[in-house]
Amino acid sequence: LNAGRTEAAVTYLKKAVGMPLISATAYNNLGMAYRKSGRLKKAVEAYKRAVEINDRYANAYHNLGIVYNELGSEEKAIDAYRKAVAFDPKDAESRNNLGGLYIARGRSGEAMKLLRRAREIDPTHIKAHNNLGVAYMMAGRYDEGIKLFNKAIGMRPGHAETHNNLAVAYYRIGRYDLAIE
Repeated sequence: LNAGRTEAAVTYLKKAVGMPLISATAYNNLGMAYRKSGRLKKAVEAYKRAVEINDRYANAYHNLGIVYNELGSEEKAIDAYRKAVAFDPKDAESRNNLGGLYIARGRSGEAMKLLRRAREIDPTHIKAHNNLGVAYMMAGRYDEGIKLFNKAIGMRPGHAETHNNLAVAYYRIGRYDLAIE
């Protein structure tokens, strides 16, 4: 899949899922190939088949959450990410993605819990730092958000989204001089 030969991968993975020993992993991989080739509805079908075979398959739920979010089905994405988090306690990415969806819905308190845990699991997760900073801003806790944005920028200076959020935080607290730096 990473070599850019998604059509070849789809062909071989279709053969794999048709073999007598049906594999949840093969369906998950087929879903990834479909997603990379832009066939999101087919990806959903493959991921659903993977979790029918193994209903505790956290990675397939994570991937299902991604595709549902891309399709604009936020409730289904939330449900898929919740299952991914439940079945893999060390899954920082699903926590971050679920936290981002909660932020979009104005649920900053729930987002903060998930994003704090994502940072504990992976202290280098830039997006979790950034999203937690956004959740703090939503809750009016600008100083804490600014600290997180600065920490994330220290880890990855070129992360434009974090620079933007830092500027917004400074603007909202009236520090226009720092917002335009």
